[in-house]
Amino acid sequence: MSGSRRLSRWVRAAAVAVAVALGATGVAALPAQAATTTDVVNLALANVGGMACGTNSRGGHGFYGSCTGNGGQPEYWCADFVKWLWANSGVTDLNGLTAAARSFYVYGANRGILSGTPTVGAAVVFSNNRGDTSAGGGGIHHVAVVSKVNGDGTIETISGDWGGQSGTEAHFASTSHVIHNTPAFAGGVGSYSSTMKMYVEGYIPPPGVGTGSTRSAFSEGRGILYYPQGDGRLLWYDHNGYLSGTQDWAGNSGAQVSQGWNEYSTVFSGGNGVVYGISSNGDLHWYKNTGYLSGTTDWAANSGTVVSHGWNEFREVFSEGDGILYGITQDGRMIWYHHTGYLTGTADWTSNSGAQVSQGWDEFSHVVGGSDGIIYGVDADGHLLWYDHTGYKSGTPDWTANSATQVSQGWDAFAHIFSGGNGILYAVSQNGDLHWYDHTGYHAGAPAWTGNSSALVSHGWNN
Repeated sequence: MSGSRRLSRWVRAAAVAVAVALGATGVAALPAQAATTTDVVNLALANVGGMACGTNSRGGHGFYGSCTGNGGQPEYWCADFVKWLWANSGVTDLNGLTAAARSFYVYGANRGILSGTPTVGAAVVFSNNRGDTSAGGGGIHHVAVVSKVNGDGTIETISGDWGGQSGTEAHFASTSHVIHNTPAFAGGVGSYSSTMKMYVEGYIPPPGVGTGSTRSAFSEGRGILYYPQGDGRLLWYDHNGYLSGTQDWAGNSGAQVSQGWNEYSTVFSGGNGVVYGISSNGDLHWYKNTGYLSGTTDWAANSGTVVSHGWNEFREVFSEGDGILYGITQDGRMIWYHHTGYLTGTADWTSNSGAQVSQGWDEFSHVVGGSDGIIYGVDADGHLLWYDHTGYKSGTPDWTANSATQVSQGWDAFAHIFSGGNGILYAVSQNGDLHWYDHTGYHAGAPAWTGNSSALVSHGWNN
């Protein structure tokens, strides 16, 4: 990518079809985790652009009755979409939720969880007439999911069944899409939104879905993996077989090295034992696990230091190591930072931190930082695209000419993907299996992989 202009997505080599199937025994097992409200939003974002009769990000057809609920034809499906998000994020009590937007309002009122306070991942209902929560055209008319809550009380939402063409119900529903509703608008109950052209009437948080950390596993390289748990514990693992894809793990893998991490919305590695946590107010906290090579509970004395602010504006954040951090905004811009104080926890950053180095990254369901400027993106079709940010050390918008090369396919089957460094990728399937891949062509963007890529190395990594 040169400048802020998105590179064209052209393919220079044939794709490598990556199989996701290996039966194995003697695999290290880890506890499964439920989704969080952040995961609800990420799932919604992964389906932006989706349609009533299209293939959703989980490989299914539409969203509940979106394609056939109207006598075999598409129905108004904003409620179908939010119900589908909840069902795929661990909500087990869906009783009473129908294709009617008002069913969410009634659901919340009946269970005592109807709220006037916006929270990420909550359903938000809208009316055509302020204060009218009745059924029918003048009452509750639409439901969406809250994707962002800003410090000033404004919100952003993601809606299904938006922007269809006028005509019959079937015609409108079949031509509408999932859309990210921006710009942000007032979130107070009774507020009129010019973005939505409706009034906010209340919020219903998804019952049983926790807030806090996304609890996705991550690696700091050299086979060292961390796994934040729902109760705030941080577990440490050492995959001795990370270079070869074998099922060898250090005997003390699974050791608890810290706790309290459920206060963070995002947790990720900075390399060399550095771990960052983003709090709900956007503060970036720095930690250093000095015992990261052995799995001990030793941390730098100043761990927990706030080194920056405003990081809740990003939908994804990752590191390339050596203090190089990237944030992807909701509208797909890639922002570069260099934390020069990353080894000691000081709030020192290069003067050009915050530079935009690319855009268009909102088209990807997963963005994975590799190492040495290598970044991967998984598009809506499951293609794994390779990029080389040659300006990663200085924050310039310089990218190799063959960036956006497709190097593999079938990656939409995974719930979570993270890098182990130097071409090693880990992928978590929907059932929690942990698969290992070695992209031997990662330096040049060639579709070359070791023969045992997709090896199953562990179980229970559901995020």
